[in-house]
Amino acid sequence: MKMVVENGTMEGSALGEALMCTFCEMIVFWIQVQLKQQKTKDMVFQHINQLCETLPNPIGKSSVNCDYLELLPDITFTIGCI
Repeated sequence: MKMVVENGTMEGSALGEALMCTFCEMIVFWIQVQLKQQKTKDMVFQHINQLCETLPNPIGKSSVNCDYLELLPDITFTIGCI
């Protein structure tokens, strides 16, 4: 993330990725402001974790909390319409 913020270029990236990078830049700026205002790191990271858990992923990538795998339903993917 640091490299993206410092570089400032988005050559060859998809629109979703560009939007995500802009969003990440805003989050990094917010974190910097909070820390300059003497907010605790724990408080800042708590807010960031809550934000990340509630936002949909605009570039379609998802992850699963592996601690709950046994509680998740079985799913099936069809690739190539076969």
